[in-house]
Amino acid sequence: MSARSQALVPLSAEQQAAWRAVAETEKRRHQGNTLAEYPYAGAFFRCLNGSRRISLSDLRFFMPSLTAEELRGNRSQWLYAVDVLIETQGEVCLLPLPGDAAERLFPSVRFRVRERSRHKSALVMQKYSRQQAREAEQKARAY
Repeated sequence: MSARSQALVPLSAEQQAAWRAVAETEKRRHQGNTLAEYPYAGAFFRCLNGSRRISLSDLRFFMPSLTAEELRGNRSQWLYAVDVLIETQGEVCLLPLPGDAAERLFPSVRFRVRERSRHKSALVMQKYSRQQAREAEQKARAY
């Protein structure tokens, strides 16, 4: 049995809310509706909590130790970071969000990055082995 975070159908409410936020916002954008300042962040918290208002306790989802003093004056930075995170589906994770925020909402990002690096290293190894084989063949011909 696979882990809950590795399931094909996202079972956590946070992952479902993130995908639903992407779908709703893209649908509204496609229909030509006017979007709010941070449409993805707003849709995410609306899907997650059912409220249009984004509070400090909502933002604590990403950083549980966040205090009102830390948030004061930085609210727009937090909302922008959440908005970009969801809009890019976990590809871009800006500060002040913690580094694991993308993996919590979009676990497929970590898998995709790992597969890309594995494939890239395999291509490098193939190139190196072909080069060695070519050099050995040239030495055999010269001998």
